[in-house]
Amino acid sequence: MTRAHATPHSMVKALIRRQVPSRPLFIPLVFTLAAKLEDIPLPTFLTNPTKLANALTAFHRHLHTDGVACYFDFTLRAEALGYQLDWRTTPPAIIAPPPKDVSNLLQISPQKLEQRGRIPAALEVVRRLRATLRDEPALLVGLAGPIRLGQQLVGPDFADRLAAHDDLAESLFYDLIDSVTVPLVQAFCRAGADIIFLSEVPVSPNVFDSWQTSLETVWNVIHFHEVLPVLSVNETELPAVLDGAPLICRPPEALAIPLLSNHPFGLALPKVEALPASLEQWLTSGRCAMITTQDEISYQTEIQDLERIVNTMRSAVKIAL
Repeated sequence: MTRAHATPHSMVKALIRRQVPSRPLFIPLVFTLAAKLEDIPLPTFLTNPTKLANALTAFHRHLHTDGVACYFDFTLRAEALGYQLDWRTTPPAIIAPPPKDVSNLLQISPQKLEQRGRIPAALEVVRRLRATLRDEPALLVGLAGPIRLGQQLVGPDFADRLAAHDDLAESLFYDLIDSVTVPLVQAFCRAGADIIFLSEVPVSPNVFDSWQTSLETVWNVIHFHEVLPVLSVNETELPAVLDGAPLICRPPEALAIPLLSNHPFGLALPKVEALPASLEQWLTSGRCAMITTQDEISYQTEIQDLERIVNTMRSAVKIAL
């Protein structure tokens, strides 16, 4: 495989062309923790593009990572569709009961969707960081995958209903792709995102083919805008590459298939004091293209602990060189 010059922007572009960069992209998922810099309530902070952009810029210039999580929120779309959030927890919990017919909520134009909930603030943060940081870091937006979103909207049995080929669940799944996911992904791409990061729950073999086919539309839309699609999933059953070729990020315990292929992969590391020795085989494989965290580094993390976490992860990049 060819190797690309190691600047964050060129590394992303190389991965879009399905090349492995000269070193892994290093993007810890830091987002809500930025609110502690401003010392204001999280729901207030997350609706203020100025404070968000300023705090995330400060974090980037202190940590010198390859990317910035401009907005990383799995409840963003549920809230925009009318669900209430309980902000006493972090991340917030969805507390409104689902309506009898969720499909009615999805009959919304892309233009109206972009004006609902915190979506206008999220898009504005991406625009401001694009203007402020230019091509210095890659700009990442994190969203829930369609099955994860379906569980939020209709309940935790949504994945089981899909696996059982329940007609209503399958219809809702396709609506979530066409009416909510694709329009919002397009909006973030137009705003200036470099990476669209979808976090998905485990996918049942019974629905894998339809899930992959539906998501191929999402990947193609992202590629059309010359943006990198990333899929984060904690399982080994998925193949090393999917149709539409998103970069697949897995935690170390779920890595198995990438060693059997020549495809690049992402490594989602746990927040630990020291890296386990078993990581070396993945880091030195020549195909590790991105190093990130298994989850967002939580709001509860103390600011003074953030640098330690980041430095531990940074050592993984050095091993991969």
